[in-house]
Amino acid sequence: MLAGQLTGSQCVPKCGLQGGVWGEAGVRIDWEQREAEVHLVHGIDSTDLLVTYQPSLYIGQPSMNGEKLWEFTTTGTTGALQGSGVSPVVGTADFSELDIDEEKEQRIRFALLGGGLYVSLGVVAGGVGNEQEVYADCAIRAQLHPAGLLGDKGHFEATLTDAAAVPEVRGRGKADYDFSSGELKVEVKWDDAFAEDESLLDVHLQFGHTNEEPGLEVFDLTLDDSSGRPKKAKAKLFVNRYTVEQLYYAAVYVNVSTEASPNGALFGQFYWDRKYSTKQRS
Repeated sequence: MLAGQLTGSQCVPKCGLQGGVWGEAGVRIDWEQREAEVHLVHGIDSTDLLVTYQPSLYIGQPSMNGEKLWEFTTTGTTGALQGSGVSPVVGTADFSELDIDEEKEQRIRFALLGGGLYVSLGVVAGGVGNEQEVYADCAIRAQLHPAGLLGDKGHFEATLTDAAAVPEVRGRGKADYDFSSGELKVEVKWDDAFAEDESLLDVHLQFGHTNEEPGLEVFDLTLDDSSGRPKKAKAKLFVNRYTVEQLYYAAVYVNVSTEASPNGALFGQFYWDRKYSTKQRS
């Protein structure tokens, strides 16, 4: 679920209603069904007008005219409405037939996490045959932010390789994020030969990419030495939105360091695994 406050005068140049807060907006996107819903509670008084409202979803910031993703079809109404009792505006969208490929879907998901989507409520006023576009695209807008993202789980996988000229796969890593609790569970395992040959120092997560300069160390994992030589490490962490964004951007990796290689003997970049992630409802 996404939520935000509807406010006026956000677009450049000014093209919407004046003033501050006009209401509240809520948007839910169901990626599995390729459907979306919008619920807008607004304070526009249309007592003396026949009004049609058109809500739309954009990628970008409310202060700019962003890229329109889709329009919502308002439900529970037929044609134009009269009077101020047309709040809330409720609408649905079926984007299964739209040109949203995997790359564009990723862009939307990343924007969703970082507050890069906004909903706009357009207003068309006038009688039949005398329709007048008042603020057809941007009467009021709301920047949207995740509102809990309840029920969502993100799964990420990493392949651990050594630092040889021709890297060899030596282990695996997985991370699971629960949006409802903010909890990130991480587990990393390496092969028996590595466990026998190396004296382990520590295992931690770093921001950045394995082919770049060492990134910022952000979390330590606990070595599991219950079987003598540690063969895995794990952690249960509570992380903020920025860390989750970096995971989705494939900008978090695991570093396993040893006495012989204190800067890192094994490295593994985490990538979002869509197949094993549960329903992404936002």
